[in-house]
Amino acid sequence: MNPVETEVKFHLPDLPAVRANLLSLGARSLGRSHESNIRFENEAKGLRRAGNLLRLRRDRKSTLTYKCAPAQADPEFKQFTELEVDVSDFDTVRL
Repeated sequence: MNPVETEVKFHLPDLPAVRANLLSLGARSLGRSHESNIRFENEAKGLRRAGNLLRLRRDRKSTLTYKCAPAQADPEFKQFTELEVDVSDFDTVRL
């Protein structure tokens, strides 16, 4: 598995048109997923200052994620080295 995530964001000024176009191409909804995210940081905001992130996410499963900016980032996109591990107990890790 490649641990580098490339994040690309798009501005969609006409979301209903995009949705209609996707449906016309045969796309279908698989349902919605609600998630909880907890971002860990120290008082000095050292993780953020270094371009890093430590996050606990709960949706269909619970995942602990560590993201750090790679040494040579593409200036057009946000790129992170992303390491994830599934956790069995969200509430215990949250503490």
